[in-house]
Amino acid sequence: MCDVGAEDVGAEVTTETQSPSKAHLASFLAAATGLARGEDAKGAVVTDGTGTSATQKQSEMSRKKALEEPQRTPKTSLSLAFAAAPPEKRYAAKQRAIDLLCAAAKPDGNDSNDGNDSDLSATRRVIANRSLAATARVMHGINAFVALKRGALPAALALMGSAPKDVAVQIAGCRVISACVANPRVAARARRSPSFAGGGALRAASCALRRFGGSDGNDPSAARAAARAMWTAVHLGGRQAQAEMFLSNGALTVSPLLLAMHAHGDDASVTEACCGCLLASILDGPQSGKDSLEQLGAKTQMLGAMRFAHENGHAMRFGGAFAGLETWLEVHLL
Repeated sequence: MCDVGAEDVGAEVTTETQSPSKAHLASFLAAATGLARGEDAKGAVVTDGTGTSATQKQSEMSRKKALEEPQRTPKTSLSLAFAAAPPEKRYAAKQRAIDLLCAAAKPDGNDSNDGNDSDLSATRRVIANRSLAATARVMHGINAFVALKRGALPAALALMGSAPKDVAVQIAGCRVISACVANPRVAARARRSPSFAGGGALRAASCALRRFGGSDGNDPSAARAAARAMWTAVHLGGRQAQAEMFLSNGALTVSPLLLAMHAHGDDASVTEACCGCLLASILDGPQSGKDSLEQLGAKTQMLGAMRFAHENGHAMRFGGAFAGLETWLEVHLL
């Protein structure tokens, strides 16, 4: 790359293109300013013969055109740019976004209630809550695998543990747990996660169900989300999770499921999630699990809830993996 000297540039400038004098420059600026106001060089207003200045007319036309054209918000422009990007760039953008959500969903370990730090902690809490809710919404298909790989599950459990009285956090966290069975690939990775193998996911979901799932309210969202999360945790946790379901005679797990079924008996989705979790706890397990459910009255209550749902147009047969339990459950009585 060669450098061009000042003398080379100056040699190419002709006398016609040299800089004008200050007087000529002032005259040119005055004329340009006048034309910008709709005047000619002599100060007269330039019109189109109807009394309307040409500049004014052009301005009105521009405004009319701007109103007729659809306005693009920054969000719309970003969506269009994302749609036009090649697949590899879209995937990379999703990864970065999920990384950010998972990092923001982690609770701040240095929360303080002193002075200005309390305001900062409150702001961080709001950001974490919203990030967890957004993470739960995007965990579908391939996004679920990316989020799980990027730490969505540990972040969700940590935030659930730090905000046990926040129903929105508990629902979002339970939905993250449930999304771990979005597809076989995600389930295979989740099954190896310490959160499922160690029982952390099951304990977090059962805690949410005990606090929010048994209330006789109009909104069964918390009961539904927590029961589904428990079902997922038992399914992915294997024998260890099944054993934990019956610790302390099922006081922390089985009893809250039965209470939720009773409190929200008119919601078939809650009934299905609770029954699914209870059946998963004895699937391919020892006879002692079935005996425990019978002693706790779970078998009778499941049949009653399933019968009620069937009478209201929501038949539940639990075939597939649960087909082997039909005889024990006595589904022929439905």
